[in-house]
Amino acid sequence: MTNIIEHLHTLTYDDLEDWAGEKIFTRGKGLVNKVSQLDQHGENELTAKVKGTEWYDCSIQLNDGELESDCTCPYYDRCKHVVAVVLAAAKAINSDQEIPVTKENSELAEEPQDELAAESPNDDEFDAQLEMLESIQQAMSKAGLTLEQVEALTRPNTEQATDYDPDEYLGEMSLDELNHRLSTTFNALTKAKLVQLLMTLAMDHPDTLLYDLLERASVLSREKPASKSQISVLRRQIKKITAEDSWRDNWKGIGHTPDYGPIERGLNQMLEHGQFDEVIELAKEMWPLALEQLHHSHDEGELGYEISRAMVPVFHALPRSSMQPLKQLFWLMDLEFEDEYDILPDTNLVYNNSSYDAAIWREVSTILENRLNKKHLASESSVKTEFYTYRRELGHLLFAFEKQNDMDSMVRVQIEHISQTKAYQRLVEDLITLERREEAMQWLVKGYHSTVKEQPGTANALKGLLCDLLKDDGQYLAVIALIADEFFESPNLDDFKKLKQACEPLGLWLKVRSSLLAFIQSGTLPDPDFDTEQWPLPKPPLTQLNYNANVRKPSSANKMNRFVRKDNNTLMLDIALYEERISDAVAIYQAHPDEIYLSDKFALKVAADHPDAAANYYQKLAEKEISRGHKTAYQEAGKQLRKMRAVLEKHGRLNEWHEHIVKLQTEHKRKIRFMEVLERISVPSKKLID
Repeated sequence: MTNIIEHLHTLTYDDLEDWAGEKIFTRGKGLVNKVSQLDQHGENELTAKVKGTEWYDCSIQLNDGELESDCTCPYYDRCKHVVAVVLAAAKAINSDQEIPVTKENSELAEEPQDELAAESPNDDEFDAQLEMLESIQQAMSKAGLTLEQVEALTRPNTEQATDYDPDEYLGEMSLDELNHRLSTTFNALTKAKLVQLLMTLAMDHPDTLLYDLLERASVLSREKPASKSQISVLRRQIKKITAEDSWRDNWKGIGHTPDYGPIERGLNQMLEHGQFDEVIELAKEMWPLALEQLHHSHDEGELGYEISRAMVPVFHALPRSSMQPLKQLFWLMDLEFEDEYDILPDTNLVYNNSSYDAAIWREVSTILENRLNKKHLASESSVKTEFYTYRRELGHLLFAFEKQNDMDSMVRVQIEHISQTKAYQRLVEDLITLERREEAMQWLVKGYHSTVKEQPGTANALKGLLCDLLKDDGQYLAVIALIADEFFESPNLDDFKKLKQACEPLGLWLKVRSSLLAFIQSGTLPDPDFDTEQWPLPKPPLTQLNYNANVRKPSSANKMNRFVRKDNNTLMLDIALYEERISDAVAIYQAHPDEIYLSDKFALKVAADHPDAAANYYQKLAEKEISRGHKTAYQEAGKQLRKMRAVLEKHGRLNEWHEHIVKLQTEHKRKIRFMEVLERISVPSKKLID
């Protein structure tokens, strides 16, 4: 089997351009020198770090003869960073440089250490400090300091360094040296100059520094808890920050996220001084404003994170506030009802507080159960918001019983409301925990049939629980029967593989395989009497199919027989490739050339022994693209024709490919764009590795 390094030896620059696209390929060529930590993992993976706007982790894998990739950049796959890694690997091989081989379970590599990778995990923090230093320099100049005094912050401490670039020196300065320079300069200032400096900073940055200066000065001078005036300043800060827009444009790399840091620090300071009630009052003002701001935001969750961290001190303050414990818990529950974006920090910061004993949770459960009994909504007649609140209240009720360690009440309430909630999975799980397995099995079966059409996710989860129960009881044939039932409901290669893996150790695979293939071709289910000579598995305990009828009747698929046939022929071909029955795969393709969904995997697998089938496959794809009649389609056709050339060239039949190209040039001579593509691909592309 070819490994990834051997595969690189077969690739040309045109192959890589076809794989990634012209624009991405061109951009990737410019990043080759920014690749670091190139490693080979096992036989079929290359990894590296690439420096873009930040360090990106790239991985290229060889899977069934095809390159696949991952990258931590926004493009994720087949990006310029991945192209750069492939080219860097080829460059290393051409230069006889050895690519290090990393074991699968090795520890994470350290950050790059070469000249292109001089940054450390603290780069963001360091850049922020450099920006802060520049602001301080400007403010110091406004405060009346001379240019020489300002430049002294960044001048090297050596007599020889008379000619230097301050920006360049800043980038090389360590944090310790930076702090020393700041300290030296500040100590040289008079009190009046320091006051003037701070005032200038505050006036230049009123939104971000004014409250910070008040807060931090208070901490440094060990003042008493926040005064009314300081709380008023924080209240204005809350209104100001919650009124800002939050947005992000990843294509342009720009945006704005409101900074809740000053609010968080202000609340934390009040928390440290025991001003718990004041924290709660400010939170009551901030929360609705923050939710409204979040509703109008256009970002990727950054604002939600900012709000969440500002609510952490609120959660710490709530159990220690003067609010009655019962009101505390219901206030938090109300916040959860309003939190449709799921941004609140971990509510267990409050719920797990030891101040809430079993007696309080009993009061909570009594109130919530009374509420639910009054509602008792019918799901089909309930609007979405009402049903959402109903489900959340039920969740809180179950949690209250859990805090009392009252599992029996949890199960009782779930059963009473199961017709509205359809929450069969949790009910079954709780019954299993209570070792009420027979009852759990009954609800599992009932839940499956109740949810299989409208909530297939829940039905599949219940089927998974059933598999676990059957495994625990040693009923392995019943488990395999469930997997087979999944296959009969929706035939696919993954379930075919699972069944082979499960049946082979038991010596059942040949019989099961025969029935699976017969079903794909005819739709006939196993014998209704389950004759073990023909079908060695029992009837599955859960199923949507009528095995007694012996013939599956697909629901919506019946109306689209052509597509069902196409899917089944494709599956038969995929199974043949999986079982390495290459000749059978080719025969299936040739019998149904227009009824099969294919990928390059087919051509790659059959090319060695059946070049005509592989070449025909690429030729058909090229013809399809040519018929679309525009520039991008012509370029795609060129990719397929190059792949066709590679197949024929390996078998010494390159003249056939040239004859085909001449034929295309004659047939499509009026298509100027396509003629340009044909002219380009007629010239052999240079190999990545000499």
